[in-house]
Amino acid sequence: QRLEAAKKILTSNSRTLALMTALQQEHVKKVEDAHGLIDLKDKEEIMHKEIMDSVSLADVSLSNIMIPVKWCKIEPAKYKADCLKYQLFCLMRCGTQVMDSGALVSVDLTTETVIIDHTFTLKDIGPDFVIDLEFYYTQTEDLTKQKKKKVCYSEVH
Repeated sequence: QRLEAAKKILTSNSRTLALMTALQQEHVKKVEDAHGLIDLKDKEEIMHKEIMDSVSLADVSLSNIMIPVKWCKIEPAKYKADCLKYQLFCLMRCGTQVMDSGALVSVDLTTETVIIDHTFTLKDIGPDFVIDLEFYYTQTEDLTKQKKKKVCYSEVH
């Protein structure tokens, strides 16, 4: 339950930041337009935006994301398969649209590929879109239960 709550807070925070950034950019444009503060580079950007606004928008879906896992500084033979367990989720960002992968995915030392089965659907996306995928994870088992006191470091790539 704590993991789900943390995931929801992180997703909400990301959505808020994306919307605040969009509002700030819109406010800056209005101030520049009102005071005539437009240089040559900004004129090129405005022309590019006008061209992009005339282009049709589309819906984009992203599904079946498969990420290979590389365990760093861990020798799997020294640990039981269920010794180190992680829960992870994916946060997808495109402009002001922010979505999470829904269910948490379990990962342990035997995992070689993380599969996100969730389908992300983006609405009204222009041709110059950029999608950012962020993966967040946390360890779910306590390492202190092990007899060895060796600290393990891992990264999910």
